[in-house]
Amino acid sequence: MRSPTKDALAQNLPPLTPGTTRIVLVRHGRSTANDQQRYQGSSDEAVLTDQGWQQASLIGELLRNIPIDVVYSSPLRRARQTVEGLFAALQPATNRLDTAPAAVGVGALPSSTAVAVAPPRPAKIPQHIHPALREIHLPAWEGRLYREVRAQEAEAYRCWIQRPHEFQMASGGGVSYPVLDLYRHAQLFWREVLPRHQGQTLLVVGHGGTNHALISTALGLSPAQHHRLQQSHGGVSVLDYTHATGTAQLQLLNVTRHLGESLPKLKAGKQGVRVVLLPLAASQSLALVERACRRLDDSTIAYGLIQACSTTGNITQLMAQYLRHHRPDILQFPIQGDFSTRWCAALKQMKQAAGLTTALAIAPPATIHRLATTAIGLPIPGGLLNLMSGHLSLLHYPTGDHPPILQATNLD
Repeated sequence: MRSPTKDALAQNLPPLTPGTTRIVLVRHGRSTANDQQRYQGSSDEAVLTDQGWQQASLIGELLRNIPIDVVYSSPLRRARQTVEGLFAALQPATNRLDTAPAAVGVGALPSSTAVAVAPPRPAKIPQHIHPALREIHLPAWEGRLYREVRAQEAEAYRCWIQRPHEFQMASGGGVSYPVLDLYRHAQLFWREVLPRHQGQTLLVVGHGGTNHALISTALGLSPAQHHRLQQSHGGVSVLDYTHATGTAQLQLLNVTRHLGESLPKLKAGKQGVRVVLLPLAASQSLALVERACRRLDDSTIAYGLIQACSTTGNITQLMAQYLRHHRPDILQFPIQGDFSTRWCAALKQMKQAAGLTTALAIAPPATIHRLATTAIGLPIPGGLLNLMSGHLSLLHYPTGDHPPILQATNLD
């Protein structure tokens, strides 16, 4: 793994405006259960692997130039260890975790634990363990192998993927709705925590399901749209919440370059169609575009869909020339007129190929924004998803009936 570039995260974030709370969301590092390919849920048996500890350290390096006012963490060990590991890199001085009870007032949820840390950077950063950040509760699956669940409980697994809001599981002598409960806890967290931290930056260390629910509830995505946003181990996402309007904007999703990944790894299997989205504005620097494309050097791009229009004609023409020169094997489809119609036809064609097909879609920012928001179910128009011109974002359309997944946004 290579260390992140200095200011790699900060340089892709707009300034924090008055009346806004910035939330930096981190998924814990890789755990022992992850290596064993087992469901973890809200169980607390797994701990970080050596790779997980290394990921935590790299997260800390990435966040060194981000001003953090307060930290909230899941109570599960794999998340608390990630906090410990990232703080050791964030502030090289000794950081010791001490726990003491503290109520958080989230109704029937268990009481939280406040965590004190030796002075980092150089002032003390308050840390709080919050029970609402605990991972989704899957009592019937926890500890079982992924492949075992898929084979032995095919119908339940299909519901989990396709209709997560209807997914239910036997629990405590009754029946629970794990995804609905997860989203309820996420909403409780936002209602309690956000009013306390106007104008501040929060670091939230949680889990794949928890962070997904936090982002979704902040943007207005429902439990029915669960599984539409990827959260990789050690991945970093950033939300900005504006108190005056009560709305949030997703600035970055699932950044993993600090972990040595050019592009985030696919979670739903290496099948289907992965689309690299590149929005281009008329004033875009070709050098910036070339830098973005160099990030694709390890990827086999099979298709290139380029939309030229009056506002971006020059830059898209240059981009087409660049691709012909550097990637002559790409099948290019210049698009005039309605991008959506041509895109649907191209996607249908690409899905027929076996394995994984990767496409590069280059179009004006409004077109790329519409493509991404439609895929995950956000309203159009809307400014909830910030896709920066000249930066790469990733969509994955897995095979079968799995919904499309927004893997990452605004990769530099």
